Amino acid sequence: MFYLDISVVSGNRESGAVEGIDGTPYLLKKSGKYYIYLFKYEDDGITLLYRIDLSTMELKPEENWNVDLSSREYYFKNVGNIEYTHLLKENFTDAKGFCGAEDNGFLSTNTVEIDWLIDAEAYPKPNGNRYKITSNHVIQAIQDVPVQEVDANGNVLKEGTIPAGSYLLLMYTDNASYMDMRIIDEKYIDNEGNEDFSIFNLNDFSQFQYNGTCYRVATARDTQNWILYINGKDENELFRGMLYVG
Repeated sequence: MFYLDISVVSGNRESGAVEGIDGTPYLLKKSGKYYIYLFKYEDDGITLLYRIDLSTMELKPEENWNVDLSSREYYFKNVGNIEYTHLLKENFTDAKGFCGAEDNGFLSTNTVEIDWLIDAEAYPKPNGNRYKITSNHVIQAIQDVPVQEVDANGNVLKEGTIPAGSYLLLMYTDNASYMDMRIIDEKYIDNEGNEDFSIFNLNDFSQFQYNGTCYRVATARDTQNWILYINGKDENELFRGMLYVG
């Protein structure tokens, strides 16, 4: 793996450097000043965003945000030896903000997205904490699971139950304490696993275009032992089909 020293040059001035395998810069104007947004790519798949003020050319390595421009995978399928993928990639064209993505490790390694806002001094921040899942992983309940039913905005409606055997598409999370899911029909799923290990993938991305009731479970992470608890139980007691990368 080759690493690059990545810096920004303006005229005869150069910023400090950060190390990465590649990077993508964007020129941004806020309040009459110019900035560079540098998305730097790491070898572990992480992307870090750096803000460089072109009036000072200062790049602060410790000042970064774990976010990339969002990509939505609208089609992925293996047919024989051919892999078909259709991606919709966010383009950074609006100084008011962008749709940003990051990885999430709840009930699979997923990609989540949320709108980011850019303030008058070009500092970015997420617009809230309700992240939308964009990955195509599907899981299955192996027993009845008590849940809260929530509306499309995440407001709790009532207590409910996910029936055993249900296939569940992950929809929303706060990356900390909950996951909202919807039940989908088996016809929208490709089972690419085997008898020992189930892998369920969504084959119809229109199922994400949904504004109905979702089912919420409480999530808690034991980071020391790398265990995810759902409603106080190990995730593997309640679900199957989780797929973690790394």
